Amino acid sequence: MHKFIRAYDDQPTIPARDGRKRILSTISELTPRLDPETLRVCASILASSIEPHRKIVTEEHGAGHIAGALSFLNGNDTAHCRFTKYCDNPHIDVSENVLHSSYEGKDLVPIMSPEGKEVQFMIVPLSEHYPCTSAALLRETAFKIGQYVPRAQIDKLVAEFDRCSALLGAVALYTNVPIAGAKWFPGPEAQGTAFSMEYHRGNLYPYGIQRGDTVYIIDDTVSSGGTLIGLIHLLRNTDVYIEGAVAAVQKEEYRGIDRIREETGVQVERILDVSIEGDRTRVTYDRYSA
Repeated sequence: MHKFIRAYDDQPTIPARDGRKRILSTISELTPRLDPETLRVCASILASSIEPHRKIVTEEHGAGHIAGALSFLNGNDTAHCRFTKYCDNPHIDVSENVLHSSYEGKDLVPIMSPEGKEVQFMIVPLSEHYPCTSAALLRETAFKIGQYVPRAQIDKLVAEFDRCSALLGAVALYTNVPIAGAKWFPGPEAQGTAFSMEYHRGNLYPYGIQRGDTVYIIDDTVSSGGTLIGLIHLLRNTDVYIEGAVAAVQKEEYRGIDRIREETGVQVERILDVSIEGDRTRVTYDRYSA
């Protein structure tokens, strides 16, 4: 409990809209970093009033990592927990290969990219939370991504927060590694780095990223590779060493991992390749399939 209290006690603030102030707490702003034990305590406290069968809804930009930690610990769909005890990591069964099935035969929706090109958008539970992100899927994905994480060699896990925060929270608890990230809006640092992805163009701003850190990047989906390229530039501009990167899924036709390697020199590992040809998705490679 003292870790949770300390995260908000005597913390600095920055101006917000309408004369309000934002507290620079380690829990919400990741500054200077959010260690997994504080995240676990926060999730366990919230668990005291949330039954395991309840589906939880959260505002992902600010609290997705907490939602991911809750779902990972307590088994609620979409984000979640209950605090009658300090929650330890659950047993994780990967025999059902839920990640594979969650990307097989899913709907594709055409959308327009910032460049005016039509691209295929996957309607899948891990990244789009439709119909929800099940605890089984989140736990299995955290386990599989966790096998790549060089825990002894890094200071922090890093992800793009607006899309990957729930997965980041779950992987943090599985690996017991602190987290930091990048968001689409300014925070403690006002200097952003430009990026462009398949449906959005903007800036990434650092949260909890400090000069001299050694980090490992995680992502749910690599499409064009634009988001990770922007994140890598942001990290290098902050004098951060990148130990490596892993994504749960790559869209096969976009070859985003090749683009990231060519433009940055960073090799991104992946668990699945998913084809977006036709009307529905099709898994073409699975590292965990026989």
